Amino acid sequence: MSSNDNLGTFEQAILTSVSVLDENAYGATVHEKVEELTERTRCIGRVYTALDRLEEKGTSSRGLGTQRRSVEDVPSGTSKSPERDSGFSEPP
Repeated sequence: MSSNDNLGTFEQAILTSVSVLDENAYGATVHEKVEELTERTRCIGRVYTALDRLEEKGTSSRGLGTQRRSVEDVPSGTSKSPERDSGFSEPP
């Protein structure tokens, strides 16, 4: 495992948020939960950048709903295809 595969504190907070929010894990709700967990104000763009990194690492997957992107946690030991077709979901 290279050093790029390790998760930082911010990425861990994002994955925790995704796990807690479950089906309500959209960019804005993840952003709010990360701020709540870390007790720090974060730029929402930083959350999306981290979500992209996590997706590249295979620890999360994003799908496009009709209006919003949802995020799902990928269980340890599994990997998601780089294609986003398996992560599609409709917003609530």
